[in-house]
Amino acid sequence: MGEERVGDLRYGLGTLDTPGLNAKGLIKEVWEFVSQRLTINRKAGDTPSLALRLPGLPSRRRRESREQLSRFPLLSLPPEIREEVYRFYFGPEAIHLASDQGRITSYRCKQTDPSPVSDCCTRPYCIAYFQAAASENDRNSRVNTALLYTCRQIYREASAMLYRSVIFQTNAMVTWVLFAGMISPGHLAMVKGLRACWIALPCLTMAPIPPNDPRYPEYEHYTVFMDGHFREFWEILGSRMSGLQDLGFVMDYTGQFLSRAVTAEWHRQLTKVTGLKRLDLQIWDTFGGAQWQTGRDEAKAAAEMEVLMEYLKKRMCSRARCEVSS
Repeated sequence: MGEERVGDLRYGLGTLDTPGLNAKGLIKEVWEFVSQRLTINRKAGDTPSLALRLPGLPSRRRRESREQLSRFPLLSLPPEIREEVYRFYFGPEAIHLASDQGRITSYRCKQTDPSPVSDCCTRPYCIAYFQAAASENDRNSRVNTALLYTCRQIYREASAMLYRSVIFQTNAMVTWVLFAGMISPGHLAMVKGLRACWIALPCLTMAPIPPNDPRYPEYEHYTVFMDGHFREFWEILGSRMSGLQDLGFVMDYTGQFLSRAVTAEWHRQLTKVTGLKRLDLQIWDTFGGAQWQTGRDEAKAAAEMEVLMEYLKKRMCSRARCEVSS
């Protein structure tokens, strides 16, 4: 496991202070599910144990396999049952990621499909975490990765299920850029769901400029591209996240302007991403409004957004039916 384990657990989702997993206890939790599918040897009051069948193996290998299975009872379950165990263990709740000066922390959310700008868990927790004042309850809400320390095979199987089965939500675009550099390429390619937000840079050299102004292209370029993380984020999604299917993204231009025209420069970066089954893109700006704010011309902004989403759908979504919202 080596470097991959360090990258994924210690600096990514890991919580090294998480208690170790009681494999027998975990099997008891899924006893009802397993007993419907497998032949079980059980005495009254005992922890369930599976009847091990290892046909076709030489006697020495069969003995070694039995020894391994006795050490890790979870491996005695068929692969499809183990997947259900991993899914049950990790749960469906989303994973919030937050960063501060290059440090990343993760936090399980009570939601399964959070908003791209949700701070329901991240903001209060991260303030406490980065001040080294997180309570015991906070620590218990972090991502439980104890199962991944059991053995190499369980690590491979369970970590794959974790990255494939939950939605990740970041508090800033740079957080995902950092996180993508800390986990293995294989795990990054498994991520299916992501929520993220881009907060526009304030333009210090000029007042906010509307899209119909001749100076707008310069204004847009500055507010989007002067921070290199915008390009880097979409490059990662387009070239390294082949498993991505569900993307929610907000362009937060509150108090400023962002063009919704199909000729705008900023969304060329988005079209590096393809094969999506669900795309949710929102633009918050002076014209269309934002959370709890009314826009100057919401009807026009909505009409332009409808055309833009149809344009992006053809380029970013798979040929199969794709759910698009804005």
